[in-house]
Amino acid sequence: MRLHTIYILVCLVVADRAPSNHGAARSTATTFQRPSPPARLNVQVQIARAVCPADFVLVAQYLTPCIFDPTGPTVVYLHGNSGCRLEGDEIADQYLRRGMGFFCVDFGGCGISDGGMVTLGYREREDVEVVLDYLQSHAGVSFVCLYGRSMGAATALLVAADDRYYHQIAGLVLDSCYVSVREVALEIARKYAGQIPLVPTESVAGNAVDALREAVVDTAGFDLDTIDVLRAAPLCQV
Repeated sequence: MRLHTIYILVCLVVADRAPSNHGAARSTATTFQRPSPPARLNVQVQIARAVCPADFVLVAQYLTPCIFDPTGPTVVYLHGNSGCRLEGDEIADQYLRRGMGFFCVDFGGCGISDGGMVTLGYREREDVEVVLDYLQSHAGVSFVCLYGRSMGAATALLVAADDRYYHQIAGLVLDSCYVSVREVALEIARKYAGQIPLVPTESVAGNAVDALREAVVDTAGFDLDTIDVLRAAPLCQV
């Protein structure tokens, strides 16, 4: 059972902006104003994530236009490493104006969700699966578009490659996606090893990443080589 308890707090946020005094009778200059944020429902969601080995609560935010058809699309925003769900605030309004829902979640170990570890897509994939189950079972959302940045983009691809979610994921937006965690680690290792004269950069970088892999297995319980986004990409049906 992925979802045990869901607590929902709903508050209506209506944007109200006073009219501008620009453009007086004698002025011929054209003035431009940023569009006011659309009136929207702001739903805070707490989802009990019951996936072994870690059971904890994910905190999310579900924004919808005041008039919203849940059979239409909802964008699920997945933040990057060292980020949180608040990253989504910068882009939410453009989707709300088009009548779409906008859902953003703090991955486990990020923001105000429970958990103490970021796994660069390995367990974040399970977080997204819990979110998709919630949206379908409890919010009545028919299909979603996953919008991921960096770690979130890699996670989106990993989930979209799972045939259990082919029917639910209708689109992907991937910003700064990496192809594998090993490649990211190798790039960083090469950068620093290359600054040392007479050091064989490739062998030193490879040994460093192998040592990192062993440390991750010992401390976090997963193998970073299993996070292979490039291998998952061809399996996506979007």
